[in-house]
Amino acid sequence: MVDEHGHGPMLHSTGQKPHAGVCLDIAKETGELPSLLQLYERTHKNKAGQFLDARSEEIFNDLVGRVEERQTQLTQVSTDGLPVTLSTLEVDRIFEEVVPKKKGRTLGIGSVNDVPRATSSYAQRRDDEVTQLRNELDSTRSSFTTRMGGVEGFLDVVAATNLEWESLLRNMRQQNPIPGESSGTLDKTDVERRSEEFYRVMNDP
Repeated sequence: MVDEHGHGPMLHSTGQKPHAGVCLDIAKETGELPSLLQLYERTHKNKAGQFLDARSEEIFNDLVGRVEERQTQLTQVSTDGLPVTLSTLEVDRIFEEVVPKKKGRTLGIGSVNDVPRATSSYAQRRDDEVTQLRNELDSTRSSFTTRMGGVEGFLDVVAATNLEWESLLRNMRQQNPIPGESSGTLDKTDVERRSEEFYRVMNDP
């Protein structure tokens, strides 16, 4: 059957398996949920890697072109100049903008329509998890720097009373700088303050 735009039906290679099931199969193979573009390619090509109909291939090529265009734009404005790769969520947004809809359902993704933005939701969750891990890493780094700062202060107190220790400490700092700490020794006032705190703690009952 040909629609009002002269397009024939879009064929797929999933057989009786729903698109959502194919989505999960890809996730098992790769360890992550696919983008809608990856799902579309898998379900509209045969085992030989050829598209089942011209319309499906045309839509796919349009999608790939849009994704590459967007990545090129982002790479050009990237501060580090490194190539930019769109996230799954960003690719899905382009997919939903480009692929035609019929009766409110995006063509080409079958039962995935029944779980609105399922793949996008997982992609967003994955992005959130990455952000959380980065925050935890920053917190751990800050805690480590604070603790090492305390150790550095103690070493400064000891080194202030022994020139040999002071020289040894200076060399250690130059070879293995502590994040967040100066590579040199602290100024005299700070050393005296830490020294007083150290001896006060040591002498408290």
